[in-house]
Amino acid sequence: MDQHSKAEGIYKYATDLDPHHAIAWYNRGLTLQALGRWQESRDCQLNALRDHYLTGTPAMESIASTLAACFVKLGDAKSGCRLLSELVGSGPHPLAQQLAEYLSDSGEPGKAIDVLKQQHPADLEAWYKDAVGALALNNNFRQSDLLSRLLTIQNFTVPKHPRVQEGFHNAIKAAMAQIKAKDDGPASMLELDGLGMYSIMALREGCQFAACRVKSWDVLTTALRRTFMANGCLEHQAQIQEYVPSSSGGEDPLAEIPQGCKLVVQGVNCPASVPLLIQRMQTFQAAGMLTVPKKGALKVMGIQCDQLHHQTNVGPVVSGFDVSNFGDFCTAIRKYNLNVHLHHADHVQLSEVVTVDVAKGINELSEMKVKLPIKTAGRLDAIATWYDFELFDGIELSMGPASDGLWKQNIQMVHLDQDVAAGESVEMDIVVTRWAKDYTQQWIMFDDIGVAREEKAPTQTHQTALNSFDALGGAVWHFDMMSDLKRNDAYERALIAAVKPGSIVLDIGTGSGLLAMMAARAGAKHVYACEMNPDVAEKAKAVIKANGLEDRITVYGKRSTDIHVGAELPAPVDVVVTETMGTDLLSEAMYFSLHDAVKRLTTPDVVLIPSTGRVLAQLIEVPERWHMDGFAIPKEGGLDMRPLNTLLPNFWSMVQMKKIKYVALSDVTTLFDFDFSVPYNPKGLLDTLKVPLIASGRLHAVVIWWDSILGRDGDEDIIIETGPESRYASTDHAHWSQMMQILSFDGVPVTAGESIPLRVYTDNHMTFCELTEQ
Repeated sequence: MDQHSKAEGIYKYATDLDPHHAIAWYNRGLTLQALGRWQESRDCQLNALRDHYLTGTPAMESIASTLAACFVKLGDAKSGCRLLSELVGSGPHPLAQQLAEYLSDSGEPGKAIDVLKQQHPADLEAWYKDAVGALALNNNFRQSDLLSRLLTIQNFTVPKHPRVQEGFHNAIKAAMAQIKAKDDGPASMLELDGLGMYSIMALREGCQFAACRVKSWDVLTTALRRTFMANGCLEHQAQIQEYVPSSSGGEDPLAEIPQGCKLVVQGVNCPASVPLLIQRMQTFQAAGMLTVPKKGALKVMGIQCDQLHHQTNVGPVVSGFDVSNFGDFCTAIRKYNLNVHLHHADHVQLSEVVTVDVAKGINELSEMKVKLPIKTAGRLDAIATWYDFELFDGIELSMGPASDGLWKQNIQMVHLDQDVAAGESVEMDIVVTRWAKDYTQQWIMFDDIGVAREEKAPTQTHQTALNSFDALGGAVWHFDMMSDLKRNDAYERALIAAVKPGSIVLDIGTGSGLLAMMAARAGAKHVYACEMNPDVAEKAKAVIKANGLEDRITVYGKRSTDIHVGAELPAPVDVVVTETMGTDLLSEAMYFSLHDAVKRLTTPDVVLIPSTGRVLAQLIEVPERWHMDGFAIPKEGGLDMRPLNTLLPNFWSMVQMKKIKYVALSDVTTLFDFDFSVPYNPKGLLDTLKVPLIASGRLHAVVIWWDSILGRDGDEDIIIETGPESRYASTDHAHWSQMMQILSFDGVPVTAGESIPLRVYTDNHMTFCELTEQ
């Protein structure tokens, strides 16, 4: 027996002797909490709260803090927040930070801000620092990281897609009809990797009992229970199970199968989970159960795609510079699976689509070869793969290219010296890579790729280099950025306008050294370039040397904040250029870097490139809400999955707006307007805007993007735009995109001509929005 269990026994004895011993109830609750017995802990703290009024001990704050933690852990954050709110009141209080975190996790960041602001009425910097901790770090990173370990966003978006819902409903209906036709007793079912949706479907089709097996997470379990209740499922009809590990460390699919189980339904969400999914289904089928999906297979084809070719290759010449030395990084991209909406990427199918049986075990798969007959001559840029399923007899579901953009396809890049010809074939070995120790995430890739005619020896080959070192960490956007000719041209025009004879230039985040070389070509006396990735910095030196500019450009493998005038820099610089702009304008800490440079490293009349930037937004209605994270009000007779929305923090996701059907409810609105020559506000910015509405509808989300002025060319501003009409709104793996933040899963009814209040804030890193009543 461990110490906590012994202590719990002692305190239990004390509370049995004196049922009104507040301190004993409190301490017993703490030990139960340490043992993970949250419901019992809550009951003990309630008793402590009751008896606190008799003796005044323990402190009310102590009881309230642990009791609120129990409420939150049991999925009742509302009660936890209400309890703490009554104590915190309207002034400074030691429990304010805890309350703010719970409000943030409950999707009410505005209330969290108000609570924290009350704690520092005379020190805005202090309260804003606390607010950033509670909102940005707690809500968006800690909870979303926890969520990603157990459920991906695909777990929420994929099951509610009309194509998936209809397919699974029809398959479950057909399977239950077959089961009922046999009439061999009551039927139960098991749902795997789902959200309770398929269990509810089965119960509605006559199944007597459903078990929903999920990964262990008490908040998820609570949400699932509420989901079953919201759909009229009685407690004795539905059970929530945890995965049972096998002796080998993986799962044991047949462990704790419900009595009389005749149907197993497996959610189909992430392509990487499919090989194990198919192997699982075979295990259940061998045990005499029906399964949905019934079977599945990998589809493979070879393609030519200019977009992908340009995004994963560099050079040899970019903007007039030889960058072939940086192109060495391209080989590392071969060992990654890129995820691309192939329907939206113009491509030519070069080979037949070949079917591969992945129901075999890992060892057998790894010994298989795939042969792709070439039907159309061309440049073989990539091997595209996806999975097709037979959900049940004749009911099919494909993860392949489709206009609805439900799934992306897996793309493995190929680099060959010559085009392939009709009549040739591409032969390659299967390689099973894994993302999880128990093989729950597996990618099927290919190596030793050879091109041959008939049975002759290969005329050319490609090695995937799976064991190669990749200093870029698979960041394909490096190559997309260098291939972005409009971006390159805009920066060169800005540098030509800014650089004067004798100018000293600082390039922050040089990457390949392209902007540094442009500055030198514009006439700079000397350019100092910073790159925090030492491996990338060495490549930049090689690129610069290949272009004969090593005497005019000095590269440091460190951050700009780590260099100093009089050390790395002989004198203050006249021009600072950087392209450290993320999908959210400031997400790569550009403003801080520029602010630091202006304060320490520049002349008084320094020219900054970019000089200004705006964060822009538009309020939208999303009629096809399947690709939004949460669940909305169901149609009559539909499934009510809204209790699961509590699992999703209200954070943004990157999107490409040309791939999404939406209705603009407002004109484009400026959220923040930055002049980078002005020192940034370390507290960040907080504001409430009145956004005029141009259309009536239901407000679901806000879309965010930015534009930036790099400089002036005569009377014309040199602008980079990343909005819904730019190339970044449609191109997979582009180095920029747009952001969408959900404001209401159900949608707030709005009317044209009105204005809606939108609270916006930035911590000089990320942008956040929320609706407010003020």
